[in-house]
Amino acid sequence: MKVVDVEPLIEFYKSANAEDLDPQQIIPDLIRNLESMTEYSADPDQVAKADAGKIRLTLVPRDLIWAVATIREYGCKKYPEGGPDNWKQVEVERYRDAAFRHFMHYLDDPHGVDEESGLPSLWHLACNIAFLVELEDNAIKDEIERLGIEDAS
Repeated sequence: MKVVDVEPLIEFYKSANAEDLDPQQIIPDLIRNLESMTEYSADPDQVAKADAGKIRLTLVPRDLIWAVATIREYGCKKYPEGGPDNWKQVEVERYRDAAFRHFMHYLDDPHGVDEESGLPSLWHLACNIAFLVELEDNAIKDEIERLGIEDAS
C-alpha cells in the first residue's frame, strides 16, 4: 500500500493564493508515480482470469480517488478518536449539509479552499458525497435491484 504524506500539500494550499491555484494541475503531480493499471478484457473466453462483466474500477478518475484520500487523511488527523472508520457514526443528514456547504463554496469560487483545512472545497464535496454513497448503500442497492441492473459489488 502506498502511503502519501499530505502535509506538504496542505501547507502549500494554506500558503498559496487560492486564486492562483488550479487543483486540476496539482493532482496529476500526485499521481505521476502510480503504477499503470491493467485493463480488463471483455472477452468471454478468458482463460487466465475471468474478468468479463466485472466492474472496472480503473474507470474512476484517479484525481477523484486522490482528492478523497487527501481529505480522509486530513479528517483522520483532525478526528483520531474512533479510528479511520469513525465517519460511519455520523448521521447522513450532517454529510448532506456539509456536502451542500462545500458545493455552495465551490459554486462561489471553483478554485476556493476550505478555511479550516486549506484544501479545495471541491475535494471536501467529493469526500462528503463518497460518505453519502457508502452510508446510503442499502437504498442504492435496492434501487439497482428494482431497475434490474446487475449489482457489481
